[in-house]
Amino acid sequence: MLFLAAVALGLMLGMVTCTTSPKLAAGVVKRSGTVDCEGTAVAVDFYFRDDGVKRPGVVVAHGFMRSKRYMAGWGAALAERGMVAAVVTQPYVAKHLRNAKAIEAVVAAGRRQEWPVAVDGRMGLMGFSMGGLTTLLAASRMEEPVAAWVGLDPVDFEGKGAAVAGRVKVAGLALLAEPAPFNLEGNALSMLADYGGEVTVWKVVGATHCDPESPTDWLGQLACGPVDVKRQRLFRETALDFLEGTLLGAPGVKWGAELPEGMVRVLLDK
Repeated sequence: MLFLAAVALGLMLGMVTCTTSPKLAAGVVKRSGTVDCEGTAVAVDFYFRDDGVKRPGVVVAHGFMRSKRYMAGWGAALAERGMVAAVVTQPYVAKHLRNAKAIEAVVAAGRRQEWPVAVDGRMGLMGFSMGGLTTLLAASRMEEPVAAWVGLDPVDFEGKGAAVAGRVKVAGLALLAEPAPFNLEGNALSMLADYGGEVTVWKVVGATHCDPESPTDWLGQLACGPVDVKRQRLFRETALDFLEGTLLGAPGVKWGAELPEGMVRVLLDK
């Protein structure tokens, strides 16, 4: 009976945590590898156009108790838009500074041309939830700064992000969901109050904490509320437009020229 109960529980857990791999656009490939960080192997999935052209790199970090498969959609979308995505599995559950060091190591490997594809030196960071904190911590520590930071409903823990945000001088974008327990009631606002560079903060009206995750699972939706295709699209297209405009300088992208319908501007109390 105990064995059968364990099997049933395992099957149920597998069902509620199942995710679907994103479809890759024509010309986009995925390569898996590892990057060494002080003796720890950091698992990374790389998404890029296999055409020999050097492009900017974006390191993407997942949320708490997740892995790189929960940000695979962002990897595919970034590559489709002409960037190289390095989607990491953060090696520690809640050691935020060590995870930040791992993200730094992945950036450094890209700058040394150690990724499966060459990058042109321009780098950005993107993180969801806890990944928003760890990418911010990484950005605050780099001697050679990245060009952009994106927080997808980022969450601070123990004030660690707020303590270093003033050191981050690069162009920033924070896209927020509605305040709720899983984003610690929207504490991204206090984390970014002293952000050192120019930062845009927009909220997707009615969004749940899992809306920016790509793909998400049923367990996340049971905890945070159901996701919505339109809200997911707002997170995706807004973040991609920002990175395309910032890293690629795409002439056709007028970042921030108009606030998309379904989003509101949030002012930081500086």
